[in-house]
Amino acid sequence: MTWHRRLGHISQDRLKVASRIVEGMNLNKKKYILTFIDRFTHFAEIHLLESKTEVPELLIRHIRKIEIQWNLKVHKLRTDDDTSAPYMHQHQGMAERFNRTLLDKVRALILDSASPEDLWDEASYTANYLVSRSPTKGQSETPAKLWYRRKHNVSNLRFGCEAHAKIKRHQLKFKSRSQKLLFVGYSGTGYQLCDAVKRKIVVTRDVVCLEGSNTRNEVNDTPVMLPVLEDEQRDSMNESQ
Repeated sequence: MTWHRRLGHISQDRLKVASRIVEGMNLNKKKYILTFIDRFTHFAEIHLLESKTEVPELLIRHIRKIEIQWNLKVHKLRTDDDTSAPYMHQHQGMAERFNRTLLDKVRALILDSASPEDLWDEASYTANYLVSRSPTKGQSETPAKLWYRRKHNVSNLRFGCEAHAKIKRHQLKFKSRSQKLLFVGYSGTGYQLCDAVKRKIVVTRDVVCLEGSNTRNEVNDTPVMLPVLEDEQRDSMNESQ
């Protein structure tokens, strides 16, 4: 919707053509969010889909993966009930309640950080990452703690703030050795940063954040060097993306 407005409300067909013949456009083709939730731990894995036809393959892959991880067979599989009454979450089950929580958190991340709406996909992955590391009703531990059976480090939790990444290539003597980007999430190999000029996502391990730089509220903007992702954090992001 963002590029539709930026280009003077052109048609969707012309919007697709424009994305192929110009630079700087990043059309997000994802339309659906698929969630897999473990009923015991409440740990969730999400996937962003272009089509619902992707679901069967992802479901088979997910079942195979968790059976290997836990050395157990999946006992029962429950899916959304399309006949449930709208807005009645007590009838819609755990998946619907989780989806509502997830979207509320995505909205909060984008609004609080004043990030572009077209980063909703990265915000979705980050929101799920945060939910799994937050207390859950009816559980004495966080979902991530129960799933990975170890405590997790939350000192690296950020979204939408100014981030400076180390430039790996050779620079002239007095040129800056870091690049100003936007922190948007986590990857299996590091942190995900958005290059607003080139309209692309950059993944790097060396990041310094100014947490209060892009938020709507006054908060601490002291530079913070983020720690290297732990094994369980890298595994978590690999599962969801």
